[in-house]
Amino acid sequence: MTTVDLRQKHLLDWLTEHLGLVGGTLTAASADASFRRYFRYHRDHQPSVVVMDAPPDREAIGPFIEIANALVAMGVRAPIVHHHCEQRGFVVLEDLGSTWLLTSLQNAAEHAEVTAWYQRAFDELFKLQSQGVGFAERLPAYDEALLLREMNLLPEWFLTHHLKLTLNDDDRHVIATAFAQIVNQVAAQPTTLVHRDYHSRNLMVLADRSLGVIDFQDAVRGPMTYDWVSVLKDCYVRWPKTWVRQWVTDFYAQWQARNLTGGVSLEQWLLDFEWMGLQRHLKVLGIFARLYYRDHKPQYLNDLPMVMAYVEETLSELTALAEFWQWWQRRVQPAWRQLNP
Repeated sequence: MTTVDLRQKHLLDWLTEHLGLVGGTLTAASADASFRRYFRYHRDHQPSVVVMDAPPDREAIGPFIEIANALVAMGVRAPIVHHHCEQRGFVVLEDLGSTWLLTSLQNAAEHAEVTAWYQRAFDELFKLQSQGVGFAERLPAYDEALLLREMNLLPEWFLTHHLKLTLNDDDRHVIATAFAQIVNQVAAQPTTLVHRDYHSRNLMVLADRSLGVIDFQDAVRGPMTYDWVSVLKDCYVRWPKTWVRQWVTDFYAQWQARNLTGGVSLEQWLLDFEWMGLQRHLKVLGIFARLYYRDHKPQYLNDLPMVMAYVEETLSELTALAEFWQWWQRRVQPAWRQLNP
């Protein structure tokens, strides 16, 4: 029996022996980009629950439990934690269903319907950012070192492993200079509670068409525009730039009315949004490549072209990064085109 199968057996034993959950069936619900797995536990005439399996040597569930409870207390529609065993890495959660916001966005018939879905997403984000200020102080800082460490996944996994580029000293100098500029811009933003993966596959459509929030265990205290970028410049669905700009402008007005913008002007907010998006998407290129080469999850390669398009759109417009954009066109684009003719 494999280690994975053995863990599933132990999970079933725990549900039966320690929680008294008997007569149910366990089916795969989802797997994410980490080592966690999720199952749905069905019982006759009772609501299903979601069971998380997080191997203790790979994933600590303590932060997940703490953040879940805090979000629920803030009024965010996060799943209620029913039971957990930190020693074994098992958690029983409220089942928020299996319908991604992504599906509803893709099925939306017109711009107004898409906008309505994003309003729901920002209603939850408003609660998270407005009510989470105190809790954010207990979380790790999304500081310069972490921002840079994330972006360094780009040369290691995307440029070297995926595009097969051999980076020389000049290449690394251009990259390091650009990364330092991005970090300086992003680190200057007002900070708040950051979900850190607030996008259309982590927002679940509930029966009343409100949105539930999942996959929040990596929350940090960081730049205010980060979750905005995650959901409006989503790595799984892309909209015309004019639509995104209008959404950012409209939601900024809502934040400003609630005194949540930190005194930042709309012009600066829009610029902060672009810099933050670039940091996130450069990082994601590296993460998606690592998920393929290290973790054997090939599905993420299908999402690289959309993320690449975000990066190039932003680089072409940020004049402060002209040298990096020229280097990108000279070194990265030809290697990308070879893989994506």
